[in-house]
Amino acid sequence: MVGGSYRAIASIDMARRSYPLQVLHEYTLSVDELIQTLDWIDGTNDGDLSAISSSSAARLRLVPMAARVLRQLVVTFAPKVISFSGYGLREGMLYEQMPRELRVRDPLIEACRFMERSLSRFVGFGEHLAAWVAPLVPDDPRLTRLVLAASLLHDVSWRSDPSSRAEECFDNAMRGNLGGLHHRARVMLAMALLHRYRKNGKLEKYNKLKLLLNQNDKNIAKVIGRAMRLGASLAAGNADVLHKTSLHRSAKCLELRLDSSVANYGGEAVEMRLCELAACLGCKGTVTVQ
Repeated sequence: MVGGSYRAIASIDMARRSYPLQVLHEYTLSVDELIQTLDWIDGTNDGDLSAISSSSAARLRLVPMAARVLRQLVVTFAPKVISFSGYGLREGMLYEQMPRELRVRDPLIEACRFMERSLSRFVGFGEHLAAWVAPLVPDDPRLTRLVLAASLLHDVSWRSDPSSRAEECFDNAMRGNLGGLHHRARVMLAMALLHRYRKNGKLEKYNKLKLLLNQNDKNIAKVIGRAMRLGASLAAGNADVLHKTSLHRSAKCLELRLDSSVANYGGEAVEMRLCELAACLGCKGTVTVQ
């Protein structure tokens, strides 16, 4: 759904359900969930609406009418789910005027590439890190895309104080204006970046958000984060070094192979982070120089 009045309905639904992620874009409801909120709006006065919503009074006056229109749209088109867009008609008109080579680009990846170019110390390294990490996650285009997004963002908060770097990375993903990203994937991206900087992956504000993920999602995000942590520590932003290393996983072992020319890059910190990553995968880590 596109439009300010529909976004106001979405924000009301979030407040009623104490939804943990306050991002309207890609907020998705089942038809039954939406109807419950539309029924609540029908029986609620302006004062109660303003108490639960941060929308302006002028916008809230339109919400009951928008709710009736939305109810009829549901009856007419019988959708399975309803998703709300954080963008509007102006963005749609701009999109229509773009050349095709721009329209076909992935909005999430383009945003992450822009952030890497603007904020990272090692511009271009994220692509190489993603290719290095990707074999550790299931072969799914959605996960490959998530690995690339996380890798592009893995260094953008380097200027922050180390004590707050993990939290800032987390917030960049949770609050950033990132398109093409549904809520579950957004939390996975934020969690991966959290594990990239924080060994234990703990953050108080994450406790409620993790309810949007299943255990497999959490495990994959942790693997991505710890693999980025290892790759960044090993290569220090040097793609040539990273290309002379590789990870090989078996049932009982995660082997980090180093070319003899980069053997000195494998020190105590690298071995420790390899073991942390291996533990996520249920195996032991070992370093081999070839």
